Amino acid sequence: MKNALICLTSILSLIFFAAPCISGARTNSLYGSVSVRQSYDSNVYRTDEDHEEGWTTILSPTIRLTSEGKSDSCSFSYSPGIRYNHRTDEDDLDHDLSLSVDKSLSSRVKVAIRDNFVETEESVQDEEAGIVLSEDRLDNRYWTNSFSARMEFEYAMDSMLVLAYANSILDNESAGQDDYIKHNPSVSVSYRFNPQWDGNLSYDYTKGNFTLSDDLKQHSSALKVGFQVTTNHKFSGEYSFSHTDFQGISDDYSIHGETLGWDWGIDQRTDLSVSVGVTHVSRDSGTDSSAFKYGLSVSREFKRGNISFSGNGGFDERYFEGAGEGLSRFRMLKGSLSYQLMENLSSDLYLSYRNDDDPDQIDDNEKDTYGAGVNLSYAFGRWYSISVDYSYRQVNADLDFDDYDDHRVVLAFTAGKELVRW
Repeated sequence: MKNALICLTSILSLIFFAAPCISGARTNSLYGSVSVRQSYDSNVYRTDEDHEEGWTTILSPTIRLTSEGKSDSCSFSYSPGIRYNHRTDEDDLDHDLSLSVDKSLSSRVKVAIRDNFVETEESVQDEEAGIVLSEDRLDNRYWTNSFSARMEFEYAMDSMLVLAYANSILDNESAGQDDYIKHNPSVSVSYRFNPQWDGNLSYDYTKGNFTLSDDLKQHSSALKVGFQVTTNHKFSGEYSFSHTDFQGISDDYSIHGETLGWDWGIDQRTDLSVSVGVTHVSRDSGTDSSAFKYGLSVSREFKRGNISFSGNGGFDERYFEGAGEGLSRFRMLKGSLSYQLMENLSSDLYLSYRNDDDPDQIDDNEKDTYGAGVNLSYAFGRWYSISVDYSYRQVNADLDFDDYDDHRVVLAFTAGKELVRW
């Protein structure tokens, strides 16, 4: 009940702030669509053996209202989903609601507010909306809400003060899964010293209240300095520090990180980014560990699409992904390709690999995760589109009960158009 009240308060406060958007000289648009999705899951319970298949049909209408004025813009969308599970012969109603407001209070001050509410069974991964849940979660029903408010003040040329607050809630229907409420206020200051040198100082505070895991409080700060060598080359150095304090038996720890980076705009279509460094983890129990930290990203745009490759490694904190995970030493690789096969036919392809080693486990539980996916989408008749999406995920872990492989296929048909503009 407490979680629902927090969620409702976030939505109502955003609606109150957005009220001025419906008045005055503005451009308004109302868009509507309806989609039908048929999905197949080869391993519903993520087991190594005795896979159980699942078929689900979802009918989902969507309405989206946008309004733009001289100094602000607002957007509201709602998409209920009538879900039917052919395996269990049960039906449910999903919800997907989002609200956003962007407003320029002056030429130097901007405010942005977002709220996203989702109730469903499938793991949602939307970094922009602040909802990133692990794909290793079982498809049990849950709701989540993510609220954020951000104010930017440009106090000098290319220099910014940013104040932000984010709140996210995960509430599972099953009592055996970990729920949480997360609060995350932050502040950052960037300053342009001259055309070549710039700097950024930031501080984040995170408070997490869980139903099964230990509650935590985390203080994080970072100092970054950048040097623009030429128009296409920029070097940077960063020092970061965080301390995590658990309200229970979990071992408190601090993380120190030093990183050097290089960004290179090779040409108008090709970008390269490289970073290397070291991360140190110091625990209150006296057990310390270190990891080589690195990042590589290269992307290339061409006439009918783009291709990208990335790789990174170090330590990752995954307390808020809904799968009972925490601090992990990891390395990962990912490649993706988007290509316009025909005027109305587009395609996407990705391959990924990730290795995780949980330093908090008494027993070794190194885990390798392989992923692959392909999507084809065809638009026709101005208002219609059809798509097919295939994804594969394989997990190999030292602990046998964590192993599984899963094939998923989603076939979708969508009809949508702008209904009215005024």
